[in-house]
Amino acid sequence: QTWDAAGKRGPRIHSNDFNHTSTSSPSNTKSISLRGVWTARIFGNSALGLFSNSTRPFGGGYFVFFEMGPDMSDSVMNVDITENSSTAIAYPVWMSPRVGNGRIEGIGVSNNSFVAGRTAVYSSQTLALRIVGNIISDWNDPIVLENCFDFQIVGNGEIDGDTNACITLRTVSGDFLERGVISGNEIKPLASSVGILLENDQGTSRVRAVS
Repeated sequence: QTWDAAGKRGPRIHSNDFNHTSTSSPSNTKSISLRGVWTARIFGNSALGLFSNSTRPFGGGYFVFFEMGPDMSDSVMNVDITENSSTAIAYPVWMSPRVGNGRIEGIGVSNNSFVAGRTAVYSSQTLALRIVGNIISDWNDPIVLENCFDFQIVGNGEIDGDTNACITLRTVSGDFLERGVISGNEIKPLASSVGILLENDQGTSRVRAVS
């Protein structure tokens, strides 16, 4: 269970079926959008998109979308995303970059099944992120983290990608990527992809303490 700073139980979103299979759905459809939420638990839901002629989804779409605003009150913190399933949703978990004083921190993505899409977990400037025990199968670039601090990618049963990398860690806009652990995953690079890609074009000492 998740609790906010005042000791109150946060909202729970569970046991819902989200259907994104209409061809008229725009590419920015979202099952769940979060902004200004200081604790929440999202569990036991399913999201289904529309397959194209290949195994990739038609169009875009998001399962859990973190929206940022300029104020501290827009922050999203202490969110647990667990035991959900997503099939043919292009971006199941999308954490947007910071805007002003808004931030994302204390996020858990665990024991989910994410099948067929473009990027299963995208995170920018997130503090304290855990990606643990998931199945992430049939993706272009399964996990992409930019400028994150204190992250764990641990014990995921399958991470396979066929475009750039199964796990991409990068620095952008002069920021840092720091204090992370990648351990105990089953990583399956396909086609011309690589397993783990670290990209730093922001100068020296921008990627630190990653093991």
